[in-house]
Amino acid sequence: MASTSHQVKGPIPPPDGTTAPGPVDDAGRGRRPLWLAWLAVALFPLAFAAGMVVGEGLITLQGYDAAAVPPIGARLLAAVPALLITVAPGIAAIVLGLRASRAGRRSGRIAAIVGLVIVVVVLGTNLLAAVFGG
Repeated sequence: MASTSHQVKGPIPPPDGTTAPGPVDDAGRGRRPLWLAWLAVALFPLAFAAGMVVGEGLITLQGYDAAAVPPIGARLLAAVPALLITVAPGIAAIVLGLRASRAGRRSGRIAAIVGLVIVVVVLGTNLLAAVFGG
C-alpha cells in the first residue's frame, strides 16, 4: 500500500482559513531612515537661515545693536540656541544615516558623513569666529 503522507513546502496554513504572513521582505528595510537622513541634509539651508534669524533676534532682544560687539554673556545667550538650530539637521542626518546603514542601506553612510561635515564646519567656523573675530 502506498503512503498517503505528503511533504508540505512552506508554512502550514492555520485551521481557521486565514493566511499566515509571508516571509519578511528585506528590500524595504532602512528605506525610511535613509530618506529622512537625506531630507535632513536638504533642510540644512533652511536651518542655517533660521539659526541666523534666531541669533540676531536674541542679540536685538537683549538691547544690543547687531553691528556692535556685545559682551560674551550676551553673545553666548544668542549663539547657543542659534547653533543648536543650525546643527540639528546635521545631527539628524548622522543618526538616521547610521540607522539606515545598519539596516543594510550602504548609502546611509554617505548621508551620515555629509551630516558630520555640516556639524563640523558650522561649529568650527563659529568657534574660529569667536576666537579670532572678537
